[in-house]
Amino acid sequence: MKTAVVTLCIGEEWERIADLTHPTIKSYSNKIKSDFILINYPQINAKDIGFEKCQLYNILDYYDRVIYLDTDIIVTERCPNLFEVVPENDLGAFIESNYWQYSNEVNHFERIKNIQERLGNIKWTKDYFNTGVMVLSKKHKNMFKLDKKYIVDLREQTQLNYHSKLLGFWIHDIGIRFNKMDFINPSERFESYIIHYAGKGYTSIFHNIIMKTARIIDDLEILKSF
Repeated sequence: MKTAVVTLCIGEEWERIADLTHPTIKSYSNKIKSDFILINYPQINAKDIGFEKCQLYNILDYYDRVIYLDTDIIVTERCPNLFEVVPENDLGAFIESNYWQYSNEVNHFERIKNIQERLGNIKWTKDYFNTGVMVLSKKHKNMFKLDKKYIVDLREQTQLNYHSKLLGFWIHDIGIRFNKMDFINPSERFESYIIHYAGKGYTSIFHNIIMKTARIIDDLEILKSF
């Protein structure tokens, strides 16, 4: 079985973060005996760079299974093999709506409602997952087929969620330890397997790349003591 760990880094502002985090992602790919693939050139050319994740459509032609990881992620040394955690026929991801249901910052239910009003009702009512960590198989490739009609909402995230529901994929909830973000108990991130610096990224301001970079540098130093 051919497997790969894939990440996405396009743009100079992300290259500094990649210099810090990609060694942890490459180490993980070696540990689980998978190829490392970096998406670093735009091919999809959609309205948001996040849709370059749709290059997974072609990657899944070649690989049987893929673990996708955002670049603003640290994979800790104790992270288990996600291919062994998620059954091959399931789409593995963290269902963040189970934890962040009533946030003023991210209203998952409003997003679920709005995209169906624009693209068609598919009777999707719950289970919104984060696309920063995904475990995929060949059967999931059509989730990354982007039609001319799509919406940008939390970058590509709401659209990919919509596709997964439209195609009837079962979501295997990998849990927060495999995609630890800062919206709940941020101090517990060092106990997790994968630390994700999405959104505020354990800083006080959303999407501040300079503050995120500084936080990742500090956290990598702290992890050395674990």
